[in-house]
Amino acid sequence: MSALRRIRWFHTVGFYAVLLLVITAVSYAVRSPAARSAPLAQSPSGPAAAATAAPSSATPPSVARMSTTMSSPRPKAVSRRRFGVLDYNAAGIVLPDRKTTPGAVNPRVTQADINSTICVSGWTSTVRPDSSYTTALKVAQLDAGYNFRGDTATSDYEEDHLISLELGGSSTSIKNLWPEPYTSAEGARVKDRIENKLRELVCARAISLRTAQHAIATDWWLAYQRYIAAAPTAARPTHTYTPPPPPTRTYTPPPPPVQLSCTTTSSGTCIRGGEFCPQASYGQTGYDASGDAYVCTGDATHPHWET
Repeated sequence: MSALRRIRWFHTVGFYAVLLLVITAVSYAVRSPAARSAPLAQSPSGPAAAATAAPSSATPPSVARMSTTMSSPRPKAVSRRRFGVLDYNAAGIVLPDRKTTPGAVNPRVTQADINSTICVSGWTSTVRPDSSYTTALKVAQLDAGYNFRGDTATSDYEEDHLISLELGGSSTSIKNLWPEPYTSAEGARVKDRIENKLRELVCARAISLRTAQHAIATDWWLAYQRYIAAAPTAARPTHTYTPPPPPTRTYTPPPPPVQLSCTTTSSGTCIRGGEFCPQASYGQTGYDASGDAYVCTGDATHPHWET
């Protein structure tokens, strides 16, 4: 190649190189600053890059709080259960709330089987609930307002079965258990007497089991006035009864039953059903003047003699 041709080739190559540089410089100048920095933002590295990327990926505080609230809701406050309020009848006698404690019966006890259940001495001890259950229920009821004039002292109440166990009442249903006060004019001590009387009448077939249950559940004080003030006599058959002729053989009557000595109170008299017994005798068996057996049971704070 001649020297002239070499000079021309270098001039041509130089011209295109300068032209390429000019085009590149102009293109870079017209781009926006954000566009020029885009390649760096796409591949950050190091502490500075991490600090720069954090704001774009972080969740705003308000959104973060909303997400936490939706995923972990705060539990709602549970209102304390209202059991009802103690009621008064026309005579001013304290009665249970009718809606809260309407009374409930034991389905195992029917008119047909009273001779093998409630009329058997000591049968109630086989169905009586544990005192821990009745005490816990009493505390809950008193704290919830089911009390006598704001008194919440558990020792002032007997957790009573509205339909008593000796009349086939349910032993554990809250519909049949209520805090009966000792301090009212005619309270737990008097109700025990009508319970014993109604059982006596049912077992003598003077009244039906259903009649006794309805009477004690509706208004035990009215039942007391009716059955203790004027107890009904056993129903007599309406048809004429002709007794059979006496047997011709000689009949030897059985020996009289052994009369057990009665259990006496601190005053020296025989115990009676419904009376209170000493706490030292709790769980023991005693006998009244007729030889009938009673168990010192019920509320451990105020136990009483009960069949």
